[in-house]
Amino acid sequence: FERESLLATMREVVERHRLAPGAIELELTETSMVQDFERTLPRLQALIDAGVRLAIDDFGTGYSSLAYLTRLPISKLKVDRAFVSQLGISREGEAVCRAIIALGRSLGVHVLAEGVETSDQVRALRELGCATMQGFLFARPVPADQVRAAIASAEARARSEISTQPLAGLIAPQGAVELS
Repeated sequence: FERESLLATMREVVERHRLAPGAIELELTETSMVQDFERTLPRLQALIDAGVRLAIDDFGTGYSSLAYLTRLPISKLKVDRAFVSQLGISREGEAVCRAIIALGRSLGVHVLAEGVETSDQVRALRELGCATMQGFLFARPVPADQVRAAIASAEARARSEISTQPLAGLIAPQGAVELS
């Protein structure tokens, strides 16, 4: 993110591959976005103007400033797995998840929970109002050359298990799912 060439690279990739606006999403940590906020903000806006979406990754684990958050041109907050793993275990962990989800929704940004590993976590996140999740419960990471085969395999499994698995049919690329 600190490299001056990032914006030019993103513009070149969007143009070369004729990507629709928003087809590329960069995940940045809170800390990287606010280290030198007045210098960073125009860079973030230039990325948005180039058709790149921005997500705050691992939200809640870095330098969380609500004052900065309201000024950042982000489209997604990603709830860190450290909080998701505490669902059903710790009232405090659940409180943090609830707060991040409510904050994201009230700011009008998409909220995604990371590190979902159990059906209980899915139920808890749905009850808290989080409909998009990713984690090992849905898919494990795969090398780039195996992504298409992994998606086809997951879709085939989902079709065959649709009547027996409440989460079947919800598997999406990169292990993220939308539950609505």
